[in-house]
Amino acid sequence: MKVNMEVSEEQAKLILKALDFYGRIQLGQLEELLSFSSPIRERLISKDLTESRFLLDKIKKDIFGLKSNSFFSIMNKNEVPEEARLGYDMIQVLRNKIAYANKPEGGITVNFDSPMQTSLNNNLIKVNISK
Repeated sequence: MKVNMEVSEEQAKLILKALDFYGRIQLGQLEELLSFSSPIRERLISKDLTESRFLLDKIKKDIFGLKSNSFFSIMNKNEVPEEARLGYDMIQVLRNKIAYANKPEGGITVNFDSPMQTSLNNNLIKVNISK
């Protein structure tokens, strides 16, 4: 089955943020909970940021077996779920297409790099952008 969606640039950027956040959590980057504006972040930092970091580090160790400030590579086939790699691939294609639609001459940021497939089971998505 193929699914076609028509979304605004703002909606596409929200999809990018959601996929990025989801993938980072799958890689063990639990500190991401503290890095964006949300009710979760507000609750975590309203008490004590040091305590919140300590708790996230404990959860990271218990769930992922990782130390503070460490995380799995997207290329880790043993520890990273396929869904995380698939989401990462989707991010790469979508941000690349948005970047070139906004700046056709290209640029030097990662957004202009050719997407690299990390998924083991899925091809890169196809994205068409019209203005």
